[in-house]
Amino acid sequence: MTSALQTFLAFKSEWPRPLGHDQQCEAAKVWKRLVNGDADAVLQALEKAKRTGEDLPTPADWLAKRPWDAHAVSNRMVEPTPAPSPAVLPAPLTPPECDLRDFAFMPLEGRRLLSSETWILGTPEERCAALALWIESWHQVPAGSLPDDDRVLAHLSQTGGRWSTVKAHALRGFVKCADGRLYHPVIAEKACEAWDKRRIASNKGKAGAYARWVQSKRYSNSAGIAPANTQAMAQASSYPPDAPAIAQAMPTPMPGDGNRHWILKPTTAAKTASAYPPEFEAIWALYPKRDGDNPKRRALKAYRTRLAEGHTSEEISAGVERYAAWVRSKGKEGTEHVKQAATFFGPDKSFREPWKDSSASHSGGLAI
Repeated sequence: MTSALQTFLAFKSEWPRPLGHDQQCEAAKVWKRLVNGDADAVLQALEKAKRTGEDLPTPADWLAKRPWDAHAVSNRMVEPTPAPSPAVLPAPLTPPECDLRDFAFMPLEGRRLLSSETWILGTPEERCAALALWIESWHQVPAGSLPDDDRVLAHLSQTGGRWSTVKAHALRGFVKCADGRLYHPVIAEKACEAWDKRRIASNKGKAGAYARWVQSKRYSNSAGIAPANTQAMAQASSYPPDAPAIAQAMPTPMPGDGNRHWILKPTTAAKTASAYPPEFEAIWALYPKRDGDNPKRRALKAYRTRLAEGHTSEEISAGVERYAAWVRSKGKEGTEHVKQAATFFGPDKSFREPWKDSSASHSGGLAI
């Protein structure tokens, strides 16, 4: 109260005209009700009003307008809050046409699951919800993804009204991609493998059908039967158009024998379509040899998944060099103790390990 009285007396002394008793009382009441600790701002506003020659009313009326608020705002440097830059989302981890809805079987590695943080740290309800979402994502389109919708996820996880309590853990490992859907790197990796196998089988079937068609034309022409539609034969020579990874068949007449005998000639595209990216080939050349299976195609899929997550070829290559040096220093090169490349490039991200201390664990926890 003493401080408020002192600041009011300072205000009264700064007022440009003498104040009567009634004016002082009214001003004091308004001061007590409105100023509330802003005495310095009030005195600065009054000084500005006097300096600019403002026509001042009674002190009570002037205080009731709270002119010090405008004065304080005009003298305060307010930095505009920059708009947050939109997050750059990664590309989808599976192709948009990846459809595995007729694949009843979903691969599930038991040891990998039981050693994952999702399984170890989760409650029984969280584990069941996570497992249900993994299975459901396998049969979504694209495979390995889920819609980013809590109502749909509550239904798919079979948790209903309790979805909000298990959501954070059940969606562990899922990442939102540029198409607005949630992808799980491990499920997406397995889905890509299954999708590739399906495409290869389909392309082989198309190639076989085309080979049989060529064979039938060969026998019909040998018997002296002219082709009914040479234009259709020319169009079929590029069949199948969407299967560059297989040896496409190009009908070629035997020299000096008219068009009666046909052979299958692989195209140049077929020979080169299965080539691996040069960056991956350089990393593969650095990877230590192991005794046992080391599928190169699976390693490429895992490598591409890590690139989609934001890792670089340089980072992975440096990790391979550290691991190769560590393997050689322990005398393990060429043994079954060398990790498969697909595992090394997998979700555990072993390429980020230092690979220096043999006493440290280099397996890492599975962030499934």
